[in-house]
Amino acid sequence: MLSIARVFPVLLFLTTLVGCVPVLRTEYISPQWSGQLLLVNSFSSPTSLSISDSFTQQVVEHEVTDGQVTKFKFDAKTKSVSWKLPAASMARHFTLNFQSANFKFGLTQLERATSAELITIDVGTIIIDPSALELHDNINQALFTKMMELTDDQDNACKSQLRSTIYLAAVTLKLAKKKYPQVVNTESITQDHHHWSVNALEFSDSLCFSKDYKKRQSFARLKQEFISNLNQHLN
Repeated sequence: MLSIARVFPVLLFLTTLVGCVPVLRTEYISPQWSGQLLLVNSFSSPTSLSISDSFTQQVVEHEVTDGQVTKFKFDAKTKSVSWKLPAASMARHFTLNFQSANFKFGLTQLERATSAELITIDVGTIIIDPSALELHDNINQALFTKMMELTDDQDNACKSQLRSTIYLAAVTLKLAKKKYPQVVNTESITQDHHHWSVNALEFSDSLCFSKDYKKRQSFARLKQEFISNLNQHLN
């Protein structure tokens, strides 16, 4: 029979080997996006539309037809990390971009940067309206101009993000005024667009003015006026 003195070093060696084997866990580093599109007021049918996940760089091309619903989905991205590493608690903005030949906008959501559980974002039904940025009486043009003037020295990413806000707000107001007779369940879809337009506005704030306190204060006042203007049309 082997003595304990002889067996113990062997057990210690095996334990050391096991400790060197990395034990991994899977974490989600991007959300799963899904939703559907409804093209309206299109002068050409079908219309080519590109949808891209800015984080994973996934791109899906769709041919959307006026009055017809088109569904889409983007899978979440995962990575393997060591169990020894603590779970991250940071948050980040995730953006889904929509682009055709004559307009572009994005939907932005603040979520945890990593998660042990799948994060799903159902964006609802998103209206694709090439004429939405022909503002007319849809939003306060003077207010929009003041907001854009604050971005004169900003990069294109900042300006594009603010235009996303304007597009989504314009569609929200057209929905509230029942300008889309082909849309059913208008109340729910209006609330979805209101949510995305406010999200876009908040992201514009952090993206454009995080390092400029004076402009951020000015934008904060315009932001509150913008949201108040938007809410008035929904009540």
